[in-house]
Amino acid sequence: MVYSEFEPKWDLTTASIGYSKNFGKHDNFNFDVGYSRYIFTESESRDFENSLEASFSLETKKSLIGASAGVTYFFGDEQGVQNNFDIYSTLNIIKIAKKHQVSFNPQVSFILGNESIDTSRLTDFQLGLPIVNLIINEFDTYALRNTQLSIPLNIEINDFEIELGYNFNFPNALIFERNLDNSSYLNLGISYIFSF
Repeated sequence: MVYSEFEPKWDLTTASIGYSKNFGKHDNFNFDVGYSRYIFTESESRDFENSLEASFSLETKKSLIGASAGVTYFFGDEQGVQNNFDIYSTLNIIKIAKKHQVSFNPQVSFILGNESIDTSRLTDFQLGLPIVNLIINEFDTYALRNTQLSIPLNIEINDFEIELGYNFNFPNALIFERNLDNSSYLNLGISYIFSF
């Protein structure tokens, strides 16, 4: 991923492997499972360097519009769970054959997750109740963490797929967080699909 506002601009490389199966009368239902390894450019953190993912999706007959729901379990030195609910579309720009095409695939994702908040480290509750820090030292919360708009262009040539996309993040601040700034980033993905 390339972030325009951060140093280093190239921050994250992800290596993933997974299995995907279409089913149904028109192959418009799909189930995916996978594993991902996250490699950060300049990070000593090992909090969440691995994940296991599973998702289920359904699409219209010609894959014009689809929706999916997924769960991701992150692990490393820490553990966490994230759910995503996506609405997406597949708009073919150029289609030479079934495995030779260029498509535009916009997607809106709602990302929910759990987070542990250590209130003893917070200096400004914005509540005006200093006694709260003496009563509550830590709590867990599960909430909408981010809404993401993805605008990717996909190029498929046989079993290779190249994705170039631009993504906009609209984070949702928790009760003790200040308003979080929106962000955006560029992504590039290269995939190879093995048929069984």
